[in-house]
Amino acid sequence: MIPVLAFLGLVWLSPQDPFVARRDAAAALNSRSPRFTIALADSHRSFRPGEKIPLVLSYDNLGRGWAKNEDVSLPHFADVVLDRTVGTARPLADYDRAYVSGGVCCGAPGGVVHASPSFDRIVFGADGVPYFVKDPPPPPPPPPPPVTITVLLNEGVRFDAPGHYRLYLADRHDAERIYPNAGRTPPLISNIVELDITARDAEWEDRTAAGALAILDGPSSDLEWTTAARTLRFLGSERAIDEMADRLGRQTSTPARLEHDIEFVLGLFGARDRARVIARMEMALDDAHRPLSGLYLETLTAIRMTPVPGAHYTAAQRQAQLKAYQRRRSLALKRARR
Repeated sequence: MIPVLAFLGLVWLSPQDPFVARRDAAAALNSRSPRFTIALADSHRSFRPGEKIPLVLSYDNLGRGWAKNEDVSLPHFADVVLDRTVGTARPLADYDRAYVSGGVCCGAPGGVVHASPSFDRIVFGADGVPYFVKDPPPPPPPPPPPVTITVLLNEGVRFDAPGHYRLYLADRHDAERIYPNAGRTPPLISNIVELDITARDAEWEDRTAAGALAILDGPSSDLEWTTAARTLRFLGSERAIDEMADRLGRQTSTPARLEHDIEFVLGLFGARDRARVIARMEMALDDAHRPLSGLYLETLTAIRMTPVPGAHYTAAQRQAQLKAYQRRRSLALKRARR
């Protein structure tokens, strides 16, 4: 068959990978897409479920004056496009619906640098005759260096099943600010990266949780505390769930450490085992010695209204559930005073 095809001048073309074709079609809509690239930090490609996955984003000369920011909320400016979604989840989907959070990160764009205009000047020759000379234009300013930021892929996608995954980013990152007067610019499309998710490792999860808790309970800096809180958030193991539920609302030493609460809220929303989250948080309602904040009750209410991720509820239903929890809490406090 092959010689016949060769004799006839026919060439067998394998069909293009559908995922690659999808990415290429999206990238073709924005000519600047080749100037946006992503890479796994340190070329590390294998991760456990719940392990932090740093992703380095590079923008080649797309704007001036951007500030580096390594604490960027990925879902607020980019979509993670996967070759398959089975075994994955969007950890912040229900949180965003519950709190209508928004806004993006990253520094403001700077102004465009304009070269000085050329001008005419008069030069007198040896014979005293004036000549008008046009100066050559000054050299253009050097292009700004690429802007690189590091995000955690875990914010945009949670990997629950082991396997090989491919993905790219569709970046909606301040399009009108990068390109003034651009209007509705199609998103920047990155290259494709590949990674492997291994099976869950209970021993590693316990060690990781223990290390984070040692930092949270020790004399650490605010940055170290926040990093440890994020470790529990993405880990999402049973121990991590229990610790986040028990610690939510208890950080009062400094305003900076109150930021742990938002990490714990995000972790409880994004945990794999939502039933355990609800059960653990409801236990605290009956413990009169456990101080509960308004944030705690609001978070429990919102999670309880979505026992299955993606469930729908009305504002009236949510308010009714909140009042039910408040009544349950009041009864526990009354019993404790008897």
